Amino acid sequence: FTVTGSTISSIEVDKAGTSILITLDAALDTAAKPLIDLTGTVDDTAGNSIVLFTGKTPADGLSPVIGTPTLTGTGASGQAVSNGSLTIAFSSGEAAATTPTVTGTYLNAVSGGNLTATGSVATPTVTSTGTNAWEAIIKATTATGTSKAGLVNVRISLTDAAGNTATAGIARLL
Repeated sequence: FTVTGSTISSIEVDKAGTSILITLDAALDTAAKPLIDLTGTVDDTAGNSIVLFTGKTPADGLSPVIGTPTLTGTGASGQAVSNGSLTIAFSSGEAAATTPTVTGTYLNAVSGGNLTATGSVATPTVTSTGTNAWEAIIKATTATGTSKAGLVNVRISLTDAAGNTATAGIARLL
């Protein structure tokens, strides 16, 4: 086997004998679409040979990577203030098949120091800010819960063209 633009460090057959696992010296970006060529002979246990092929792209089974979200508040300290808003900016290493989703939910402390979601989930509009980059704004008035001075859990979900979904999250004061 050869992989265009990469060096193969090992090749193994999975335990079921149905897949070939190719390990490369360097990791590929999740958006990469490497071309694979069969340059030698591969026989199954019955002695049947796989037909030579060139330029095949393997199925994309990798979820996109969401960069660490950047949160910006309306207060002087960078925290959102009462009746203010929280801007969530994020990016991905590959394009999204559809507009990503962002949700915000208030969290309250319960017995034992654990946190629990309270109130409704705010689902703000997500807008594109560039190539593979987005932004959403959660207003303090749109996330309802028992504590408007509490911690907000922000969750981002993004699906790539192959249907692989990634989620990322962060919690901040609102």
